[in-house]
Amino acid sequence: MKKKNPLKRTLAGIVAVLLVTGNLLTPGALKLSPLAETAIVAEAADVSLNSRGYAFENGTLYINGTISKNNDNIDLRQDTIGLSVRKNQVQKIVVMSNAVFPQDSNSLFADFSNLTEFVVEPGATVSTVETGLFSRDVGYAKMSSMFANCSKLKKVDLSGLSNGGKVAYIDKMFLNCRALEEADLSSLTGEQ
Repeated sequence: MKKKNPLKRTLAGIVAVLLVTGNLLTPGALKLSPLAETAIVAEAADVSLNSRGYAFENGTLYINGTISKNNDNIDLRQDTIGLSVRKNQVQKIVVMSNAVFPQDSNSLFADFSNLTEFVVEPGATVSTVETGLFSRDVGYAKMSSMFANCSKLKKVDLSGLSNGGKVAYIDKMFLNCRALEEADLSSLTGEQ
């Protein structure tokens, strides 16, 4: 098996961030760390999840199982995930290894005003089965504007997404994420 060139991966990550933000950035406007191969420590081992696969402890939202979507995002104000938590209370989101993103993840985590870090643990997947009757995009997942307006978001690690090649739409993923310093989008290869 041929090893991937780390420089190419780093450059691909930088280009992806520039494309996804929807903004043209000057070279000094965004500090990105190299997309090095790093292990993600499963920090959620002691978390007690509710029956819907969610937990909230010390500002961190843990998600496992199938992620449901309501009104174009996870609506914590309406307690649709069985937790009495408001979006502005969430500082970090950990998507655990058995989690499944919905096929339409557009704007899924938009407007989490105090979110600073988002981590996907190895093994999480995205559903590619469209439930709509007239879908044109069966087999592809959508993540457009997924983190839009998360103005304090500094770090995103999507490298744990095991079938990221099935993600086809990522435009404006980081729209208005002006604090973003580090993003690992290496799993989003665009290859089926």
